[in-house]
Amino acid sequence: MDSDKNPITSDVRVVKTGISEVLGETWRLYKSNFWLFTGIYAIPAAIVIALEQFALPSFAAMTLGNMDGQTFQKQFLQMGGPVITAILIVIGIYTVNAVINFITYGAMLHAGARAGGDETVGGKASIGESFSFSLSRFWQGTILSVRIFFYSLAWIGFILMALLFGGLLAAAFGASAGTNLAQSLTSHYATAFGAFAVIGPIAIIVVAVLVFIRLLRVTFAYPILFADGNVSEKEALDKSIKLSKGLSGTVFLNYFLLGLMLAVIGGIYGGIARQIVMSLMPAKSAFSAGASLASVQQPSSFFNQVMAVASFPLMVVVGSIQIIFQHAFMKKAVEEKGMP
Repeated sequence: MDSDKNPITSDVRVVKTGISEVLGETWRLYKSNFWLFTGIYAIPAAIVIALEQFALPSFAAMTLGNMDGQTFQKQFLQMGGPVITAILIVIGIYTVNAVINFITYGAMLHAGARAGGDETVGGKASIGESFSFSLSRFWQGTILSVRIFFYSLAWIGFILMALLFGGLLAAAFGASAGTNLAQSLTSHYATAFGAFAVIGPIAIIVVAVLVFIRLLRVTFAYPILFADGNVSEKEALDKSIKLSKGLSGTVFLNYFLLGLMLAVIGGIYGGIARQIVMSLMPAKSAFSAGASLASVQQPSSFFNQVMAVASFPLMVVVGSIQIIFQHAFMKKAVEEKGMP
């Protein structure tokens, strides 16, 4: 018998994924690598804000000109040239921002892995290297997103197939009993859709819960993919499912508590910033019904721009902590389960 083995504690799992442990690791990484994470997150965030709050209103004003609300509605229904151009500009800007945010997300996760001293990606973390790695994994990350989409919605497809098969089976039995197959199909599916109208809300809630549970199981997929360049998107998804097994409740609780904490901080900061900005802005008179869209939207756009600038520091801090938390959580889960 091994004298060094404690018979009381040797089979007891050491819990390392509690909210205090994960937050502690998150804060340790963030504090010791503050300028690294701030540099990675702040630069793209500034570009995103500039595109959304400054470039988009300017493009809209140039495209729509002095078009009033009634004319805009008429042009929208007719898909007029200026409206189509404005819609394409909006789609283009938000697409560019989505790509920028995704690349930043991957760079932050990779920087967290390097800064955390993970053996698989050892080495000094830097802003340039982190973005370079994220860009090299962009398509794998996109494919992983598609895999997660179909994985999380698998229950919806299963339920729809079950309804289809059940309706066809009922219709076949009706036809075998002497009823015309077309009439049987119509009758059974009318009954099925009528029943679904009654139980539909319940079914939607059940499906949403099932999808949510599956999403909890893939929470570590992106941290795994962007931590190691030798892991494929399929391996990242499979490892996340394996790693999160038995931790769904912990995953939900940790993210819920983190979101609640950051929401409270953001609400307090945002409320104070809003009051300060509103007190500094001159009062605006009411606009006439025939006023142009540009004149109506100008004060609103200016207010949003000022608020975006005022909230930028908080956005950088909160956004960085949210992403670092994901890596720290994955790291603690690996340690707790003893997985490579």
